Order: sequence, then C-alpha cells, then structure tokens
Amino acid sequence: AASVCKSGEELSVNSALFVAGPPGTGKTATVRSVVANLRREQAKGEIPEFDFVPLNGMELRHPFDAYVKFWEAISGTRKEKRSPGTAAAMLERHFGGGDTKDDAYETAKKKPVTVLLLDEIDYLVTKKQTVLYNLFDWPMRAATCDSKGRLVVVGISNTINMPERLKPSIQSRLGGKRCIFQAYNKEDAKRILEVKLKPAPIFENDAIEFAARKTAVNSGDIRRAFQMCKAAAERVMAEA
Repeated sequence: AASVCKSGEELSVNSALFVAGPPGTGKTATVRSVVANLRREQAKGEIPEFDFVPLNGMELRHPFDAYVKFWEAISGTRKEKRSPGTAAAMLERHFGGGDTKDDAYETAKKKPVTVLLLDEIDYLVTKKQTVLYNLFDWPMRAATCDSKGRLVVVGISNTINMPERLKPSIQSRLGGKRCIFQAYNKEDAKRILEVKLKPAPIFENDAIEFAARKTAVNSGDIRRAFQMCKAAAERVMAEA
C-alpha cells in the first residue's frame, strides 16, 4: 500500500497485501501506523492524496454489508447508503468499469488512490466467496481498465493459511505479497511493556518480567499483558 501511494513507478497490477498472525501481535496497529505516516507525508506534499477506508468484518451484520460501508465511504459528501446489491454495482462501475486500455499503466499513475483495510477478513467469507473475490478483483481491474480510481486492498486475518482455504481465483488475486506476524516471545513483550509503561513508572521490573513471561507462555497476545497490568494497578488503587 505504501509503495502504491508513494510512487506511480512502483504500481503493480495486483495491488493487494495479505497480513496474518495470531491475535494481539500488532497487525492492525502496524497497518494503521503506516497509513498515519503516509498521511503526514501527504500533508507535506511529498506523496499524492489518497483515501483510507477501514472495514472490520466482525463489525458487519453480514459480509455483503462490506459493499454498503465501502460505497458509503467513497461516495464523497453524499455518503450514499445503498442496498448491498446496488452498492456492489456502484463499486463495480467505479473500480471495474470501462474497457481495457493499452496505456492503462500510465493512466493508473494519475488516478486517485483508495486504500481499503479489511480487518478480520475471515468474517467476509461467504459460501460462494463472491465478496472476497470482488474486493480483491477490483484492484487488478482498476489498474487495467478505464476506471475512476485506483484501489489497494490490505486484508488482515488471524489465520495464516487462510489464502489456501479460498478458491484458486481469489488466491491468484491475493498474489504473493504476504506479511506474517509471529506471536510475541518474552523479550518482545517485555520491551513493549517497558516502552508503553515508561510515562507512568509504577511497575517494578519484576512485575513487568512476570507479565511478559505469562504473555509469552499463554498466547503471545500483548493485549493480555496490558490487561494484567491494568488489573494489578486497579487492585492497588482500590486497596490504597
């Protein structure tokens, strides 16, 4: 996503990235941090403008609602809320409409870019897998057709081998760009806790060591460590 926003020369036909790893390993936070950095560069005029649309599959009532939320986000000040079928058709015309052009690569450089973050992508899997197919097909077609905009899709999953569970047609559109996060070990968890807790030095080193060790042994989910620290701090305050 960063390379697509930064330079037209680095555009590839398949603008998709699959990010996976156990829960609580910083996947979403990392993607949002990259986008925040790009926003700062954009504000300085160093890169072209781009739109960022975050969607979380777990927050949708049905996978088809992804079309509704996505179209609503990119329809400008109108914020059009359409039915799933209508929204899908509007997105199709926006990103997949038009004929294939011989100079599509050169034209794509000039198109406005939309970065779509699909968090908890596992919840968007349907029986026929049409939602994921369309969302990962539009980036390819937007780069080769006379579409209205350029689309980059970043999909995040807790399942590392999720692409292998999808249809071959979707696997091919995901491409080979994968970013895999590993569970945090004790040293990783300790460093993160030390940095995050530094502004409020209320925990002794032994306490941080204990929380980091428990986190690494149980799941590697850094959120568990923060929960332990919060519970300990609340207990101390209640007893004071």
